[in-house]
Amino acid sequence: MSMRLTSIFLWSIALTLFVNVIDHILITIFEKIMKIFRFLFIQMYQDEKVAEFFHKHILEEPLEFWTSIFVKFIEMEIIKEDCDPVMLAREYYAYPIFLLMEIFIENNSFPDDELDKLFIYKLDDKNISL
Repeated sequence: MSMRLTSIFLWSIALTLFVNVIDHILITIFEKIMKIFRFLFIQMYQDEKVAEFFHKHILEEPLEFWTSIFVKFIEMEIIKEDCDPVMLAREYYAYPIFLLMEIFIENNSFPDDELDKLFIYKLDDKNISL
């Protein structure tokens, strides 16, 4: 084998090892993050402090951040002036929240009784299922 092919071969092995290590690290981090979210989703119905934490850090702060981004876009005339930055932020951020919920539902990480609480609202003592 020529020196150039040997070098390419060694670089491809090194790259493969690097990608596998990074993949393993990301999967490990993802699993830990999912455990934290699983805890939050379960406990937010039983502990008011967890519910406040979830509401503030998972919902309010990201929406404030995205609203400020859309305000900047309006100021820079990237998007039209008549657009509502708060509504744009909600629409934009709804998808990651949906994906997070989907991951938990697909992986059976949500206890059924907690899942029911998400999709059943009480209105004037009547249950409304979504």
